[in-house]
Amino acid sequence: PPWGRLTQKGSQLYLHVFDWPVLRDGDAGAELFLPVGNDVEAVVVLADPKRELKTTRNAKGITVHLEGAAPNEHCSVIAINLKGELVYTGASMINQAADGRVILRAGSATIKGAATYQSDNRSITGWDKPGISLQWNFELAEPGTFMVELDVAVDGTSAGRLSVAGNAQNVVMPSSNRGRTFNKFLVGPFSIAQAGKQSLEIKPMHHLWNSVNLRSANLVPVSKFSAEELKAVKARIEKLKPLTSPDVTFVDVDGPAITARGSNPPSEDASNAFDGKPETKWLDFSKNGSWIAYKYEKPVVIKQYSITSANDGAERDPKDWKLLGSNNGITWTMLDDRTGEKWSQRTEERAFNIESSVAYQIYRLTITEVQNVNTANSVQLAEIEFLTK
Repeated sequence: PPWGRLTQKGSQLYLHVFDWPVLRDGDAGAELFLPVGNDVEAVVVLADPKRELKTTRNAKGITVHLEGAAPNEHCSVIAINLKGELVYTGASMINQAADGRVILRAGSATIKGAATYQSDNRSITGWDKPGISLQWNFELAEPGTFMVELDVAVDGTSAGRLSVAGNAQNVVMPSSNRGRTFNKFLVGPFSIAQAGKQSLEIKPMHHLWNSVNLRSANLVPVSKFSAEELKAVKARIEKLKPLTSPDVTFVDVDGPAITARGSNPPSEDASNAFDGKPETKWLDFSKNGSWIAYKYEKPVVIKQYSITSANDGAERDPKDWKLLGSNNGITWTMLDDRTGEKWSQRTEERAFNIESSVAYQIYRLTITEVQNVNTANSVQLAEIEFLTK
């Protein structure tokens, strides 16, 4: 279960609660759910036998209603005596609480990859590679509109794709004291139209991920937040839009895909760099480092590539860059390293040869400096073309 471990001895259950729910203002109460169909004879908190805990039961199972702080900061044990032989209902262990929240703690996540759950700090650690993702399955009783409240410690700004019940949004997690401090922030809103079994998943963006530790990703009804809190979320999303535009920084499709550090949509987005039209351009407001990448359906060998300068602003042309190849979006091989390059006129195409016999699925142009970093406010180019073998 998301809160700890569950053991059984005959008709008695022992709830080993490592993560005793902490209430915030306005909470209706903390709960532990058990997919058990039996009636309850008694509930005993072993470290505090005089404490009374109430239980309720429906067709899905038993809910234990907690009161007060945890009796033990490491592991609080609750013994439940049941009537008759144990009967499992088959319901999800993670259910919506009476106040509308869905508590999704690190311990209940399905980890796809090499990250691990650390019980001592109750967080997922080692989430430092883009190929690792997290998923929670839960059951919703009351549909509605929710925010996702993330509790994370981030070592270097990281971006990912967060989806709830099939609805996806990009999310940027700001660095927090080099990953040593946990901070809570909101993502959303997400509308869920139907009750029943749902899921929440977080997938990193391949080129915008550093290291993230996560404690929880809770679903909270929007009614729990003030207008000022929701306004602040919207403002943060707008501020980070150039970095997190779904059309630019995260394209999870079969076949070719275009990604970039940022862009200036809709007229100067990343797709313009591969549209075969020198009169259009890609522009990113990042003069001190940017990148743009193209993913083929299958790995191909590149022997030559060309870059066409944009229609204006020569100071924004690339001057120094590296061309890299990858087959997984994580590890990269440098294929070409250029410094001091220059175009003599606007919309001029220049070709560059490379020595490579290895086929790669993804090619990324990493621009490290523009022509004039003092006067430029961005980096831009009109076209990139790869000559395949």
